[in-house]
Amino acid sequence: PTLQARALLGAGMLAHYMGDDAHAVPRLEASLTLYRTLADRWGLAFALTILGIVAEDAGDYDQAAARFAEGLAHARAANDPIAIGLLLFHLGVVAWGEGDGARAVALVGEALAVQRAAGDLAYGDPESLAFLGLLGEQGDIPRAAALQRESLSLHLEMRSQEVLAVNLANVAMLAVAGRRPAAAARLFGAAVGQREAIGNSFKLPERAVYDRAIADARSALRDHDFTAAWNAGRALSLAEAAADALAVLAAIESQATPGPPRSRPAPAAAESFGLTARELEVLRLLAAGGSNQEIADALYVSRRTVQAHTVNIFAKLGIHTRAAAVARAYELGLV
Repeated sequence: PTLQARALLGAGMLAHYMGDDAHAVPRLEASLTLYRTLADRWGLAFALTILGIVAEDAGDYDQAAARFAEGLAHARAANDPIAIGLLLFHLGVVAWGEGDGARAVALVGEALAVQRAAGDLAYGDPESLAFLGLLGEQGDIPRAAALQRESLSLHLEMRSQEVLAVNLANVAMLAVAGRRPAAAARLFGAAVGQREAIGNSFKLPERAVYDRAIADARSALRDHDFTAAWNAGRALSLAEAAADALAVLAAIESQATPGPPRSRPAPAAAESFGLTARELEVLRLLAAGGSNQEIADALYVSRRTVQAHTVNIFAKLGIHTRAAAVARAYELGLV
């Protein structure tokens, strides 16, 4: 029964994310029934989470809230911080969908604290950061941009189309708020294209907000300019779109800073770290999201050579991850 419950849960998850809730819901309900019979707290929390997400994505926030609340009780009884953080996050999303922004911020902030304490840096932490950054566009644009940059840098480690597309759309939201409609149209085109490529379109409540922002960007541009920017975004690779988003964030942050526009440090500043010309090239490509093989192809060198350069760069800059390399490249004005 335990294996059957988990198999049904997995099948239901896959069906939902393929847009087939007619097959997803019966499998998820069957999984939940088995987990109740087994009195499996972890399984109950997980099954209720996915059923709650199905309801959330459909805009049925009352049903979603009930599923998440019950799931949270089971997750706490199982002492599973990963599940607790995820359920708090989705309770925050539901609150936002219901129009309660203050409660949404409080719940997602609580989720972020739990996720960081649990070391959930691969998925939970960057997802909460991205959502807080999306909420922040309603007021504090510099803070929202900083949150999106941190989330995007962490998601670059995963190289997931699903989650990076969320970052692209959120940065596009900030571009609309910062009166950069062409950049917004380009990034929205990239975000929608990436989600279409995996058959997983944006869902509620984010989709409604994105649609309004897309309409705002369209109204600020001539039709052919909007279409050209949108199509340019759809033509970007995932790495190119991420690099574009980071550049747009840098422009937004510079624009939002009081006083004279901030100037980036000259690339020569990198020389103080002892980076060679080739290492600078590798760092720029790392910041653009290139894999070792992609960088090797671009520079006509072997993958082993790229790995050696990367080790040297990390050692000289005192960093340990690609996300840190992205941040340092921007600090040094290299991209």
